Amino acid sequence: MNTSIVVIPTYNEVESIGVLLDALKLLPVD
Repeated sequence: MNTSIVVIPTYNEVESIGVLLDALKLLPVD
């Protein structure tokens, strides 16, 4: 049973979230 793997986010998912956060930082905050 490798159900625990489902809970752990993959490196690609973490990378995507980091890119999205960086993009939000570039947006003008009013």
